Formats: sequence, structure tokens, C-alpha cells
Amino acid sequence: MAGKIKLNKQEQYNLLADLMRYIPDVIYFKDRSGRLLLVNETHARGLGLKPQEVAGKTDFDIFPKQRALAMAKDDQHVMTTGKAVIDKIERSTRADGVDNYVSTTKIPRYDEKGSIIGLIGITRDITRRMRYEQSKRKTQGLEKKLEALEELSRLKSEFISIVSHELRTPLAIIKEAVMLLLDEIAGGLNEKQKHILQKAKDNIQRLKGIIEELLDISRIESGKLKLHYSLVNLNDLLKESADFFKKLAAEKSVGLTYVLPQEEVNLLLDSDKIHRVITNLLSNAIKFTEEYGSIKAELKIFHDRVRLGVTDSGIGIAGEDLPKLFNKFSQVSKISSIERKGLGLGLSIARELVEAQGGEIWAESKLGVGSKFYFTLPRLPGLENLDKATRDRLKALLSRGRTLYFIQLNIINYKEFSKSLNSQAKELFSALAFSADKTLRAYFSKVKEKTQIVLAARRYGQCGFILPGVSEKAAELASRMILRKLRIILAAKKIKNVFINMGALYPEREDFVSQAAVRQSFEANLRVRKICIGRQTRKFQRLAYKVDIQLVLPSARRISASTIDLSSGGLSFYSPEALKTDAHIEVVMRFPREKEPLFVNGRIAWIKQIRQGESQYKIGLEFINLDALKARIISRSIGKYIRPRKICPVGK
Repeated sequence: MAGKIKLNKQEQYNLLADLMRYIPDVIYFKDRSGRLLLVNETHARGLGLKPQEVAGKTDFDIFPKQRALAMAKDDQHVMTTGKAVIDKIERSTRADGVDNYVSTTKIPRYDEKGSIIGLIGITRDITRRMRYEQSKRKTQGLEKKLEALEELSRLKSEFISIVSHELRTPLAIIKEAVMLLLDEIAGGLNEKQKHILQKAKDNIQRLKGIIEELLDISRIESGKLKLHYSLVNLNDLLKESADFFKKLAAEKSVGLTYVLPQEEVNLLLDSDKIHRVITNLLSNAIKFTEEYGSIKAELKIFHDRVRLGVTDSGIGIAGEDLPKLFNKFSQVSKISSIERKGLGLGLSIARELVEAQGGEIWAESKLGVGSKFYFTLPRLPGLENLDKATRDRLKALLSRGRTLYFIQLNIINYKEFSKSLNSQAKELFSALAFSADKTLRAYFSKVKEKTQIVLAARRYGQCGFILPGVSEKAAELASRMILRKLRIILAAKKIKNVFINMGALYPEREDFVSQAAVRQSFEANLRVRKICIGRQTRKFQRLAYKVDIQLVLPSARRISASTIDLSSGGLSFYSPEALKTDAHIEVVMRFPREKEPLFVNGRIAWIKQIRQGESQYKIGLEFINLDALKARIISRSIGKYIRPRKICPVGK
């Protein structure tokens, strides 16, 4: 047990003196007439004086009259009644003119006989605390308002859903009755009667479309939209409806042409949802293009995306209307006859459907000249090389309604990777593919439907695996087991300076486990995980590199920005303005350890509006004719100074 500490009077005085000197609170002693007998350093410093200069003064000598009167009133109360004033909060103005909040405590001071001879006061600056509490109250108020708005939004969505469903049945009955009359089953009709019924039929169809849009918005807002992925050749999807839209355009004397690639464009997507997006864009183009105008639908293939563009020579859209174009219930047409049709939900729904599938959608237009609408969808290279049997199996698995996990193993820049390994490349790829397949088969040995290699394209350095009928947790654990095995193989073959990265593509989440904990915005029957191996970093969502860049536009105007991600294939960056799609621009990059800036050429491949109704965009740029030297500089700089985000630690 520690012994008692004994302090003499001088030591006790020194401790109290230290308290007075260093405490950040204002401490003072007053006599019965309100004169300051002693103040600490903090008190004097706040007045711009020294402690000895304050002694003998009253509050009337220091503060404005109204302030001094209030303080004197409290002093008199304490010294007359003997009752302390505890933690009285006031707003005051310091000697330097700054407004603040203080908490003041005043207690009576007694002599040896017990008579009150003055008071002791302590004042503490609580401005930060008060601002925090005010901010907290405001936040709580906002939270309550947000909760009320969310509840209102939920009730609105529920109301729209109920009303829309209730309208479906009577509308179907009305449609059936009109069709019976038109088909003359209930008796013959003259031409005028047929014309009237045909108009009724057309308006019933339009009303049905409005109901479907309302139901879609309701599903999207409530998180009940379901995505049913399938393996689709986008060329075929476009061709299926081409005759219908060409006929629709021809009725207005508008020419519609399709520009499609020769090769198959096999994608994993929800064909019904994407068909709705295509229908919306083409229908709008025809609707807003005047007689003898032209429309072009063009499909382009990029490294990790495909892009469909619909260009028309129609009435165009004003620049100030473009940012709000994809907002709900937004109609920007100035033609009254067109404005009255529809609710302005089509483009809003199109945006949700595209972004739900990992794509981007945007528009460019000029009033009186025409419009260009684009959307992208993610592409898994290698799907176009599937044999018929594997393709049929994948389609069958996706059509069964169960969630399917698809793991793709991808060696980045496989040609260059192979050259660096010489004769080892084929052997390494076979070993990696075999190890991944063996790991999955062992892990899921009790699953009725065995895993199967979907892709085994040595030429492209890719192989893929189907995981049907497994849980999210099991898929995640299996993926990490593959990572461990692959690291062991690379170490055994003494292959160094190679990164292994794993990221989720559908949906865009950090990993399978987080998906179980977070409520999904959309239900989907497909999850895709990609494992990347390579010596160079590439444009992939889970890798990032920031470097300052300057963009030199065709007009010679310069824009300063910073990259979000960067590879030898391209980069993405944030921009306050939407640049023109396919515009050729020069990029000037300055790497930390490079003496000279690097000049490369590129073109805008895709654009994504960050916030609806605001001018803030994420833009993807693809390099053009990047020579080997510049590619090496980029790869060297990235490899040296960055750490990929979301790298999955092997061995854990």
C-alpha cells in the first residue's frame, strides 16, 4: 500500500499556482463590491492584459454596460443569498470581438467567521460543445424529416403499385371487349366505328405502357426489381426488333440504319430489361425526328464494354435540360403534342435498368440539330468463343431461376505475359486452370451439379467456372481457396513481380460476404467474380491509381483533372462537364518519378453522370495508338507507386 504524501505549504501553493497558470478556464476572485482581486493568466490574456493590470478593476471597466449589469446581478445574488450559480450558459462577446458561448459557475467566498466576503468564479468556453449540440439537433431534425420522407416515398411506391395492379385487370377486360368488337365477333362494323375502336385500342395500349412504367418505378424504388441474366448475342437482340422499328420510322418518312459488328457480341445480361432500354431510345428517336430525318443505331466493342449509340437528326435538347434528362417525371420537349404523351419515366427507368447491370447511360444533344444517346454494358472477354454445348449449358443454368456464381480466371495482357515466360506460359496456364478446377471440384464435391469449365481459352489466358446451387459464403470461400492455390503455384515456379487481384463485377460489391449483410437493390440470378493475374495493372474496378492530368480538347481548351484508375489501355477521371463521346483528345500525365510529362492520345469511350440533375461526370477514356515505350512508362509508374485496392490477402 502506498504511503501518504505530505506537502508543505509552499508545495501546496505551487500546485495551486500551476492550476491557476495553466488551466484553460477563466478563474477570478471578487470582493463584495465586485472588484477583481486576482485573475489567472487565461482571464487576463482574453482581455489583452496582464493579471496585475486586471486587479482592482470591475466588470464595468472591462465589458459593455449591459453585459456588466447582468454579471453584477449574478454577483449580488451569490453574495446576498449565499447560493451558488452553477453552469450558467450564456452567449457573450470576447474582447477581440468574437462571439462565443460560455458556462459560468460562481460560488460565495467566506471568511473565518463564516461571513461572505466575495466570490470565486470560473468561466469555461463551450462554443464547440454548443455548436456540436446545435448541429446534433439540426441533424436529428433532418433525420426525422428524412425518415418521414422515406416513409412517404414508401407509401407512394406502395400506392402506385397497388393502383397499377388494380388497373391492370379492368384494362385487360376493356381491351378484350374492344378486340372482340374490332374482330366483328359481336357483329359487323362500318368504317367509322372501326376507326373509333382502333383509337380506343391504341389508347388502351398507351395506358398499359404507362401502368407498366409505374410498376417498374415502384419495383425499383422498393428494391423489388428482379434481373434475370442470360447469355445473349446483342447483335441478335437488336436484329429481332429491327424490322419493327424500321417500319415505324418509315411511317414518318424517317430513315433508320443499323451498324453492327461482324463478330458475335455475347454478353451476360437481362435481355428483357435491355430490350426495354433499346425500345425506349429508338422510340424516342423516331418520335422526336421530323419527316425525312435520319436515325442510326451503332454497336461498338471496347476492351471491357460494349456501347450502343442511337443518333438522330431530330429536334434536339437544350443544353440546360441535359443534366435533368434522366430524372423521374422529367419532360424536356418543347413540342406540346409530344409533351402530353407519357409520364416522363422512360429514360429514368432506362437509367436504372442499365446501371443495375453495371453499365452507363448518357446523352449529347444540340437544340435543332439532333441527339445522341449512348449506353454501355460490361463485357467478359472470351464468351464469344464458347462452343455450342457449353453455351447451351450456361443458358440452361441461368434459366432455372437459381443464383449462379461465375468465377473467371484472367491473365492480364496474356501475350506480353507469355513472352516474358517463354516456354513456361502454356504450362503455367494449364497448371493454374487445373488447380482452380481441382480446388472447386474438391470444395463442392457434395453438390449435385458439379462445377464445370466454361471458358478455357489458352489463346486469351482465360478460364471460367460455373458454381450452381451454392451459397454466397461458399462461393466466397472457394474463391479465396483458389487465390491461395494460385499463389503457391506462382511461388513454386519462381515467377515474381506478379499481382493477384479479385473483385466482384455483378453486383458491384466488395465481396460475396458483404452482399449477405447489405440489402440488395436488385435481385439477380447471376454473380460474377473475376480473379486477375498479371505483371501490369489494368483498368479494373478494384484497382486505382491517382495522378494529375491535363486534357487538351479539340478546341485547344485545357481541363485539369486527376485519374481514378489507370492502365496501359486507358483511364477514367471525374469531370465537371460531359465531354463529347468519341472525341479525340490529348492527355498530359505527370508521374512523380518521371522527369518529363507523358503525352498520349485517347478517345472518350463512356460517360456516367454521378448525381442526377447535377453537372458531375465520371468519364472513361481509351488510349489510341499507344506505343510500347509509353505503355512501359505507364506500367512501370503504376507498378512502382501504387497498391491495388481490395487486394484479397492470400493465406487468410
